[in-house]
Amino acid sequence: ELGYTFADSWLTFGANLYYMDYKDQLVLTGELNEIGEAVAANVPDSYRMGIELMAGLKLPCGFQWDINATLGDTHIAFSPDFLLNNRFGYTYKGFEAALQSQYVSKQYMSNLDCKDHILDAYFVSNLNLSYTFTLPKIKSITIGCTVYNLFNEEYENNGYAGSGFYYEGGQKVRYNYAGYAAQAGTNVLGHISLRF
Repeated sequence: ELGYTFADSWLTFGANLYYMDYKDQLVLTGELNEIGEAVAANVPDSYRMGIELMAGLKLPCGFQWDINATLGDTHIAFSPDFLLNNRFGYTYKGFEAALQSQYVSKQYMSNLDCKDHILDAYFVSNLNLSYTFTLPKIKSITIGCTVYNLFNEEYENNGYAGSGFYYEGGQKVRYNYAGYAAQAGTNVLGHISLRF
């Protein structure tokens, strides 16, 4: 790995180049075994290479922005080429609001580079709101809620895929299959925490 980071009182940014060389790596195939567990296969020689970028901004008014991204080009199962995380936050006298978003590029669910085994790219955002205050004999109380999938994105972030064969007219015919794990639409979780 080779990286560089700059930081001062209100701005940070950095870049990191990475290269990982594997021998006998266990890689997911995209298939499930008879009890529903993910199947992995040995790959004698493989590597991963890419770049990670990050930046952050923190202003005296309470606003904060953090962003990071990872880019790579390794077409193995469940390895998107591009990931982006973004967070806008604001704090004021115990109140905190944060909008966190994530973009994940398309990814293959198997190691075949097969268009029938693709998870589509998705972009999903979550909103967190909280307020922290004190009471006698309690160091702090935080109450809040998180709105997951704020914009009701319809997406799948997991699944399984594979190929099989059947015979038709004495000929061996190959087919592909895939199953997808659809994620929940907009949903809300309330929370409270106490520190004594």
